[in-house]
Amino acid sequence: QGIALSIFIYAFYKYLKNGKNKKYIISIIFAALFHKSILITLIIVLINRKIEFLFQKTKLNIFFLFIAIAIFLFKGERLFVTLFNIGYKTQEVNILAILLRVIILMFIIYLYINSEENSVGNFEKLQIYLIYIGLVIYFIFCRINIMSRLIEYFSIIEVILIPNLLSYLKGINLSKRIICVAFYIVICSSIYIKDTKSFLEQGSYFSKNILDYKYISHWLTSSSSKSS
Repeated sequence: QGIALSIFIYAFYKYLKNGKNKKYIISIIFAALFHKSILITLIIVLINRKIEFLFQKTKLNIFFLFIAIAIFLFKGERLFVTLFNIGYKTQEVNILAILLRVIILMFIIYLYINSEENSVGNFEKLQIYLIYIGLVIYFIFCRINIMSRLIEYFSIIEVILIPNLLSYLKGINLSKRIICVAFYIVICSSIYIKDTKSFLEQGSYFSKNILDYKYISHWLTSSSSKSS
């Protein structure tokens, strides 16, 4: 998935930003050879065409967010697992991960509101909207590990978007700018701690043999069971 993410970032800022939709689509299809989940980013082409309309529909966006939260609270993702016969069990929710995603979106909205006029164009709005979509997806699928990976294609945009928005701040003195930067550093540090903890908890999945990785072993076991 890391390779697919790298191709996506390049295609997103190299091609989609400059209106080269065909090259973007071809790049994503090529990236799908490494990880099929990246195909979800093809919908960005359609979102980009309607970004002015979608970005202004605040009530509609809040409505969809509340639906996602309702699905999360009532564990509606179990219906999705049953309907599509996904071979992965649901997992416990990481409240810190959800809280971080909400805080990041609120921080981005704050930066957008305080940006200089005419500094934030449609492409910046597209990036903000994609992070919002990432949050919606995360609320719906956070209990399904394999599906929650879809958010990576949206959250990675933060790496470029937030520094750009920080440079667009208007009417804010140096001390407040420093506070904003410090707050962002705290967010990044929290994500690092959360991910490190996750990697340590999953350490038992790995060994010197790549075939001992949990999910690969599961596939091999399933294949051998069927053949026998």
